[in-house]
Amino acid sequence: MSNQDLKLQPRQSRFVLEGIVLQIICESGRPKVLWLATAQGEYEIKVSRCACYGLTQWPQPGDGLQVTGERKYKPEKDKLKFKADGLYPIPAASLPTMQPTTPSSGCPAAKAKILVCQGSDCRARGARAVQQKLEQTLDDRGLTNQVTVKSTGCMHCCKKGPVVVFMPDKNRYQQVTPTQIPTLVSENIMSEEIKPETCSTYSR
Repeated sequence: MSNQDLKLQPRQSRFVLEGIVLQIICESGRPKVLWLATAQGEYEIKVSRCACYGLTQWPQPGDGLQVTGERKYKPEKDKLKFKADGLYPIPAASLPTMQPTTPSSGCPAAKAKILVCQGSDCRARGARAVQQKLEQTLDDRGLTNQVTVKSTGCMHCCKKGPVVVFMPDKNRYQQVTPTQIPTLVSENIMSEEIKPETCSTYSR
């Protein structure tokens, strides 16, 4: 069933999808969001707490998985939202048309967004220059079509600005300077494992 067909369904209904796990993001020791490759395409699915009950181990990229849950169509955004309430491992071999795909080297692992606080205190500490350096770095690396940079209001870390948050992992960096931006982009957006130099970071 195509995404267009799904949009014609009731605005809230049940779904069952089978495919290969592409990526999983965990928070507080459990899966929070997963990406599933199916015969119909790739889906981003939020994982409810109850979906994890009964699992002896968390799914890993490359595993076969049946996912059940609720889907909602939001007409104002013209977008379907999926939330899983059941995760059921299945043999990947039973999905012969499913091939796990991994991002090519140097490409973002998932759709990314970078939030830059532009509250008055952060601006006074150089947030505009930080955002300009972010945009320049993404442009230099050919990532402007895959990554969005967005200004936000105050993030309530006024004495530790500028503050930058990399989504979807919610990695937050404080007292960021323009010279640190290339390293942060490499660590959070690119697939290379490069450690940040002097920024302090914690998960939101």
